[in-house]
Amino acid sequence: MRRYLLTFAVAAALAAPTSAQAAFFPGEPIDGPGDAITALGEVELAPDGTGAVAYLKPDGGVDHVFVARFVDGRFQAPERVDAGLDAASSQPVVAADDEGRLAVAFVNGGTLHVVNRMPGEGFGTPQAIAGAASNPDVALGVGAKGYLVWVQPGSSAADLRAASVDRAGTWSVLPGILDIAPERDAGTGTGRPRVAVAADGFAIVAWGEAGEVWARKLFRTEVSQAPQQLSGSAVDGSPALTADLPEVDMEFDSSFAWVAFRQVVSEGGARDRVVARRMRGTEFDPPVAVDGLAQGVGGGATAPGIDLNGRGVGIATSAGEGGIVRAARLRFDAFLPTQTLTPAFGVPPAPVPVLSENNDGLVAYFTGQGVSARPSLGGDRDEGDGQPVLGEEAVLSAAGSGPVDAGKGLDASVDRAFGAVVVWVQGPPGAQTLTYGVHDRPPSSFPGYTGTQWRPLEDNVLTWDDTFELWGAVSYQPLLDGQPAGPPVAERRSTLPEPIPEGRHAWSVVATDIRGQTFQMEERRLLIDRTVPALDVRVVGRREAGERLRIRVRAKEPGSAGQASGLDFVRVTPGDGARIREGEVRNGKRFATRTMTVNEAYSAGEHELKVTAYDRAGNMAVERIDLRIRR
Repeated sequence: MRRYLLTFAVAAALAAPTSAQAAFFPGEPIDGPGDAITALGEVELAPDGTGAVAYLKPDGGVDHVFVARFVDGRFQAPERVDAGLDAASSQPVVAADDEGRLAVAFVNGGTLHVVNRMPGEGFGTPQAIAGAASNPDVALGVGAKGYLVWVQPGSSAADLRAASVDRAGTWSVLPGILDIAPERDAGTGTGRPRVAVAADGFAIVAWGEAGEVWARKLFRTEVSQAPQQLSGSAVDGSPALTADLPEVDMEFDSSFAWVAFRQVVSEGGARDRVVARRMRGTEFDPPVAVDGLAQGVGGGATAPGIDLNGRGVGIATSAGEGGIVRAARLRFDAFLPTQTLTPAFGVPPAPVPVLSENNDGLVAYFTGQGVSARPSLGGDRDEGDGQPVLGEEAVLSAAGSGPVDAGKGLDASVDRAFGAVVVWVQGPPGAQTLTYGVHDRPPSSFPGYTGTQWRPLEDNVLTWDDTFELWGAVSYQPLLDGQPAGPPVAERRSTLPEPIPEGRHAWSVVATDIRGQTFQMEERRLLIDRTVPALDVRVVGRREAGERLRIRVRAKEPGSAGQASGLDFVRVTPGDGARIREGEVRNGKRFATRTMTVNEAYSAGEHELKVTAYDRAGNMAVERIDLRIRR
């Protein structure tokens, strides 16, 4: 799996939610059934959950490149991207960046072309890169930085070349060749090249040349002058013979990468092993076996695969004797003991590993009966020894949809939050379907915003935060006391159709994604009180200048105990500017909670006595009394 690496904001990637409750959803069609799908190229997801699949199918009796974009959790209608080119196309590959940016490379009539799709735009016109080309691979990184590698005839043998892209989407061929010896074929057959790009825009290319595996870094418009030979070192004490099938991936930091490849070793005879080497700067650490085989025991291993997230956590996979699938988790720059994921299927399983930024991943593979995947959950769900927890195998292919055509390819990709897509071809000859299954995380935890204290809530509005969801719109169903309250809404607020009765309630919201997965927000209390306090104000005494008047105030909070907010305070403004609040001390006496007496002496004239009572929900009652004081 060729994986682009995008940092956008590293903190956002590190905070990607986990997905313990996520589910697999099997076989949905992308294209077909109809004329035969010729071959699957690649599927690629960007960290933000957008992406695409590229593949070949006949159009007018000639193979052409079609791309179906992945938007809001589903594949869109296929689009032909080699429009205007009449010759047959082959070897499509695709790379994805956030906001729907894509790069699709393919060979048409022997000429390598690349088509860009910029954010918010359609597919552009194919740009010719090189003639007599083959074996392309493409990768995109953050900020539109990307690379394309391919093979083309040189002066005496096949040479490996590279191109980079600028922000405008123009691809430029890098000077010179990447291979080591111009007189030897490079990047052909099982030595086909692979490229990966880091967040800073630098990349690494790995390829096979004359039975050896090599790697070289690319620096935007320059080629490193320090290529490294990765094969040739002994594995588990067994001398190395030849090597091929390199797979490569990089961390966010371009100083670190891993290359996995198949190496034939001599153990009293030739034996295939799958090994990996870590790049640090421009040098590589010694090889480590990731196939789980003991020296001389357990047959051979092939089909190397590796996928890293930006922080260097990864999965390496291999296929053992009889079609066993094995995986080794990379953690803290070292591989843990290899785990066996499947029994022997008796067919080449072609395993594909993918790993998200939250350390959850899966391995997809052929079983002989169809397509399956098995989760490998990391993060904080290990069992104390650092090993990932292996989930149950999920069958993605539908038994009633016809046979799976393993010869036409299998690929998988993942976004930053462990939304994964697996793509294959299924169906009888002449009525094949390009099919995909997904691992879709449900809506995640989200908080409510409407306060939990007593309130009138006169606008009848409940508010909450969005759930985390990369794949499509989420609908929100508010619940009041466990029952639906109004229709589902798409936004983060709901105006309930009926006033909420006064008293104590509990409310929540259920978020539902496009595949019917749900998450219910934790219940919050809702305390409603819209009734103002009752006031009884009496003035006792002679209303003459200099005489003291007794102002008796009784405030009462209507409603039964526990179903009303309760009286908060009473404020009396006696008319001369003095303010008296419940609980304050005046004339050495503390006012009672609900009854107070204020002694005031007024001068002759007109005065206004104002009494205000507040309850704990903020409801306010006001009574004004005009006092005419005689001389």
